Amino acid sequence: MEHPELREYKMDAKMADDILQNVLKAGNKKPSSVPVYQIELKKKLTKAPYIYGIVISAIALVLTLLAPLAFARPFLPMSVTTSAAQAGFYLEGSYAIDGVITLHVSSADLDLKHSYLQTNSGTVYEPLDFNASTREISFPFPEEESNIYVVTRQGAVLHLLLTPGE
Repeated sequence: MEHPELREYKMDAKMADDILQNVLKAGNKKPSSVPVYQIELKKKLTKAPYIYGIVISAIALVLTLLAPLAFARPFLPMSVTTSAAQAGFYLEGSYAIDGVITLHVSSADLDLKHSYLQTNSGTVYEPLDFNASTREISFPFPEEESNIYVVTRQGAVLHLLLTPGE
């Protein structure tokens, strides 16, 4: 079944206005005081706010969906070595902000005197901060590959190899 070809009819505004006035006159109605070209223009103008509203809503939706990425903590490439005796002491998470790397460990019973970060060039850094309630220990974030040693009071050692991205 074929559809008949759709034809587009065109008519100038003066002729359309004359036809409208004749139809209104034949139906015993008051003649229109608004010309046809103004009616068409009004119809075109009323679509613009809806189109702008849809575009603005789509942009707001995209920004809302992308907003969590602005607050995402960067991934830090680290390798972890632990022994069977240290099975209860491990790294739970890490993040780096403003030149400081913060490690979230599984134990709050840390030996801060024996915990340190050592760069490949031999520079040793002591912990900058330790928060026992959140079990987070912070070190300066060096520009070179480094070893991080976090020690508990029971003697368990968590050895991390930090390789900063390039």
